Amino acid sequence: MKLVRRARLLGAALALAGAATLASAASPAYAGTGPTVFAFGGPEEVWVYGTNFPVGATVRVEVLTDPGLSLLAPSQYTTVNSGGHIAIDIGSLKSSGPVWVLTDLMAPYGGTFGAKATVTPPPGFLLSTGQPSCGAPVNVDAYGFVPYYNVGVFVQTEDYSRFLGSSYTTVDPGGQVRGLPVDLTAPYTGWVRVVAYEYGDGPLGLAPAPASATTYVYVC
Repeated sequence: MKLVRRARLLGAALALAGAATLASAASPAYAGTGPTVFAFGGPEEVWVYGTNFPVGATVRVEVLTDPGLSLLAPSQYTTVNSGGHIAIDIGSLKSSGPVWVLTDLMAPYGGTFGAKATVTPPPGFLLSTGQPSCGAPVNVDAYGFVPYYNVGVFVQTEDYSRFLGSSYTTVDPGGQVRGLPVDLTAPYTGWVRVVAYEYGDGPLGLAPAPASATTYVYVC
């Protein structure tokens, strides 16, 4: 779809709806309640969930900057399941900030439906991550994860040859992991690699592309 048409569609929809959910400016070629789209942003990603789509239809999903309407990733296509739902994750978005997620029903149907989301920067570690004293656990403070997501942390030697410990937690409402201790399974002196990673389904029951972060600390 050309950007000029997108801009007109967005303007018309916002004037009518005045909300984040975008109603199509075109009449869909099927009966029943029109589709509704929900978009949830995370670290360099957006995962999209839609309801009330015509079963078996092909849907094109695009993520565009807001403002600007520039594509942040190649268009992706998905097929509506037997319940009229779509669920798709679009990752590797090397940009952060507000975005529009637009879903186009392909022929023989018609209509564009969408929602707004916010893409966040990749996660990282706070400077407080480290070992307070020799023999103590490595305390991990990290930020930038999806709130309420599961996060695991593991410690291994810098050369990847030995696994030294792990710990697991749930991210707080601010997207942070604070004061998570990782006990070392064996004595070790030197630089170690600390990795924090999201795992499992997201807090909404979806399965976004897991984000991760890596840092190096000295232990003894």
